[in-house]
Amino acid sequence: MASLLDFSRISYAATPDTEHYIATAATEVDADLSSDDAVELLLSLTRQPPSRFSTRLLFVRGEAGAGKTVALRQLTKRAARDYMSGTNGPLFLYVDAQGRALSRLEDAMAKELQDLRAAFTYEAVETLARHHLLIPIIDGFDELLGSGGYDDAYSSLAAFIAKLNGKGVVVASARSSFIDYQGFREKADRLKSQGSLSYHLDWVDVNPWSTDTTREYFCRHGAEYEAQYDELQNRLPREQFELLAKPFFASEVVRLLKDNSKLATADSLLAGLAESFLAREVEKLKDRQGQPLLPIEGHRKFIAEVAEEMWWNENQALDVGAVQTIAELVAEESNSPAKTAAALAEKAASYAFLTTSGDSGLRFQHEVYLDYFVALHLRDLIRSGSTTELRRFLSRAPLGEVTAADVASALVTEQDLTRTLDTIVSCSATGVFDVLLRENCGALVRELLARSPAPLEGLTIKNLVVRGGTFGASALASSSFVAVELHEVDATDIHWQKCNFERCLLRDVLISTERTNLEGSRLRPGHEVMGIRYHVGDDLVVTRDPSEMRSILSGLGVPDLSPENGEANETVDRELRDGLEKVLRVFERQYYVDKDEWQHKGVMSGRRGETVLRVLRDLGLLESKTVSRSGPTGQLERLVVPPRIIREGEGSKSSRTPSEVVELWRKLREFS
Repeated sequence: MASLLDFSRISYAATPDTEHYIATAATEVDADLSSDDAVELLLSLTRQPPSRFSTRLLFVRGEAGAGKTVALRQLTKRAARDYMSGTNGPLFLYVDAQGRALSRLEDAMAKELQDLRAAFTYEAVETLARHHLLIPIIDGFDELLGSGGYDDAYSSLAAFIAKLNGKGVVVASARSSFIDYQGFREKADRLKSQGSLSYHLDWVDVNPWSTDTTREYFCRHGAEYEAQYDELQNRLPREQFELLAKPFFASEVVRLLKDNSKLATADSLLAGLAESFLAREVEKLKDRQGQPLLPIEGHRKFIAEVAEEMWWNENQALDVGAVQTIAELVAEESNSPAKTAAALAEKAASYAFLTTSGDSGLRFQHEVYLDYFVALHLRDLIRSGSTTELRRFLSRAPLGEVTAADVASALVTEQDLTRTLDTIVSCSATGVFDVLLRENCGALVRELLARSPAPLEGLTIKNLVVRGGTFGASALASSSFVAVELHEVDATDIHWQKCNFERCLLRDVLISTERTNLEGSRLRPGHEVMGIRYHVGDDLVVTRDPSEMRSILSGLGVPDLSPENGEANETVDRELRDGLEKVLRVFERQYYVDKDEWQHKGVMSGRRGETVLRVLRDLGLLESKTVSRSGPTGQLERLVVPPRIIREGEGSKSSRTPSEVVELWRKLREFS
């Protein structure tokens, strides 16, 4: 315990304060629990005793720049302060995953402990975590550049959780679009033979600042900044001004204004920030005669070359020597004197967008800047139509939301949009199963469709995955979607008429019963459509019942296709279907379930919940395992196939559908 007290003092001192810190609101998704202070919410959630048999994995989600890192650092500092004052509760080990390989997560933790000069080593982390005395925070593990992508990230995290033997809490942060709990579960299946992997997933969403909060942040810097805020509100387009709701962008704009710099006129706030900082470097980096070392084009090329080198080397950090070499090469290409090249190389380590990383490395101050300058190259690749190089590029790392939007904004008016879309879609053609590639292509297609200035017709969009975001008021006609997955996307204003969907999955899509137009489009509830969200007044309603979804879609112009499919969906009792859906949703978040906890999870609240569980057990779809530890002995249950397979099995005639799943739906119809 003395070591932990020392650790709390070191951790508190090592965690930097954030100037003019303002709390960021957050929401715990499953419990619909909100707080104006993300740190207070996370403290409350992590101090709760973990489950008896499941490690609690708490994902903190949010877009790039939403304030995840600041909130997690504040969480670490506040817990350390409380511990020093005698408050009971776990401490946090903050691990910045940026620039590190997740396959060596243990090394990253060991390095953090070494830097903090803690009195214990990495080997003690697992023990302390199992006893809920220390909680590892893995910040930004999705931001790593690596061709392994999702496999490396999910597998590494699952391997660490397996070592906790169903105890303790782990916090991990990631961009909203990165999280795929289905994928995480399937990666975790690989470790089931160890018998120790038991987890429960919860999500905390970091929410954007309100207009009042953003204004307060500007006011804290002085009255003149409030006037600047009002000026930006009047000058910027609405979608660009809304970026100030992200703490990163608000702080960067204030930083520019404090240096008496003007925000450059640009198509986007991010581009304006980048160009303004580049202009500052032109003025700041001069030779002895007072002349700029490089024109602004040279500075832009230099920092873009640094970003591309990080991208292609699959590492978000470069050693100082590599950055200096790039500076020298760019200077030489600009026909600058040798002394100018040397001066630029010397100044490279203090460049506006870069900061130190580790012992001798440099990285971007924020992934937003890395994404932006990488996107400059991405635009050129799309313009060139080279699908081979574009496929390699998009397989490297997740594109940020702002980056995808910036690329789309630049391309949507430059050339034939249909050709641009075909180039992107062809990178993710049938036979390419890289989830990261499919999602990056999906994000670009979503943003291009949302920004299309005119209706599009006759498109073929295939093999894409789109998670979140909005399609805006996109208008499509007589187009085909093949093997496309849409997860929780906003389709409230789309006009997709006479579109065909083949082997697609539309999950919890947000629609408007008044504005969404799907006239003549072929969609089947329970087959392509696995969930619809819509508003009734201020309330958000979610339905996954095929008959209800069929009625809603009919109001949007979708023809009733049930006679072609034997109306198989209608023959399962609604309460049985609801009971099964509750079970599946539990197993999307949890690998093992304590048999005694089904009542608390709401599964047994319906008349048919017990029937569903009995059928699953009789068919061997629920696998039991007895665990005995210090304390209680329990019976755990695990779903032997992913929930997705069970949902897709209703009415399926495919030989690839497990026979147990086919029999499950037959028995449910029999009990109806």
